[in-house]
Order: sequence, then C-alpha cells, then structure tokens
Amino acid sequence: MPPKEETLKAKLLAQAEEAIEAMLNSPEVHPEMTLSEMERAVGALGGHLEQQIMQELVNTSQGQGTKLCPECGGKLRHKGKRPKRVETVRGEIEVERDYYTCVECGTGYFPPG
Repeated sequence: MPPKEETLKAKLLAQAEEAIEAMLNSPEVHPEMTLSEMERAVGALGGHLEQQIMQELVNTSQGQGTKLCPECGGKLRHKGKRPKRVETVRGEIEVERDYYTCVECGTGYFPPG
C-alpha cells in the first residue's frame, strides 16, 4: 500500500475507533437496550463514519485536475482554494477546491472532482 493510502487508512481507523468509543460510553448504550435502541445507535454511528470517510476521501482527492485551460488550452495559474458545503447521500461535507485562472484568456476554473 502506498504511503499516502497508509496515512489515510490510519487516520480513518483512528476516527472510527474514537467514534465507536464515544458510542459505547454514551448513556444511550446500556445492557437493557432494546433492539430498536441498538439499531438507532448503530445507525447513527454508521452515518457519522460514512460522513467522515467521505470528507477524508474528498480532502485527499483535491489537486488531481488538469493544469491547462479548458477554454483555450493556456496554462492555469493556481489562485488558492475555495471552500464549498456540499450535500451528499452520506451527509453534508465541506469541499475545499483548488481554483485556477488562465494566464492567456483569464477564465476561472475549478477542476472536476
């Protein structure tokens, strides 16, 4: 496994461990739980973990776009990152996207992702 993937895996495992620990130590989890209460606790944990994983995958995928203008083929100049809140099927996440402008024609561009 490449080092970048190992780092991501370690971060996700640490986040999952923290979330599981928090769930197990919450007052909602107790020996007399009903099946419905268990389903709610596990469902909430699963939703939380899905959202965290989605956020980390988005964070690590940034910067993979082209460096040429889609309009004229000119060179793109990196102008920083711009945050945006996005609603996904796994919950709301923040996407920090690279923003570029074309040196030739001045067109602004967000790489796909």
